[in-house]
Amino acid sequence: MKNKERKLDVSAMMGGVVLVDHEFSRFIEFSSLNSSMIKKAWGVVPAYGRPGWVVGQRWLQTGVIKRGYGGDDPNTWEETEPRIPCLLVSYWPTMTPVKVPMNCFRLAPFSTRPYAPHSSWTSRQRKFLSKESKTWPRDEKGRWTSQ
Repeated sequence: MKNKERKLDVSAMMGGVVLVDHEFSRFIEFSSLNSSMIKKAWGVVPAYGRPGWVVGQRWLQTGVIKRGYGGDDPNTWEETEPRIPCLLVSYWPTMTPVKVPMNCFRLAPFSTRPYAPHSSWTSRQRKFLSKESKTWPRDEKGRWTSQ
């Protein structure tokens, strides 16, 4: 397994734009017996062809955390399935990259570019905050100060 991990190389794709069809999402299940075991697995959710930049790669682990009782009995991790390779794709520079399965993306056409996330603020809210911020006290360098 170690040799396979080293062979995953997406350096030629770094910075390229891809269309993401599906992305990984972490699912966590707690056991009913005192929450002594926590199962962590990865599921796939649709992304509907959203464009993003390739920014890296990862190997995802699926397994079980067995809780210890402190002191000499620490928590332990048991891997239940082989590691899963994935691409890291960022939809926008300020957003956290998402994990994309290796078979769930397409190379984007040359003219395709990622777009900014949709803002939930209305223009009325933006205007109100703009006017409100102009009344806040400032120091001699123009920075906001506490009252």
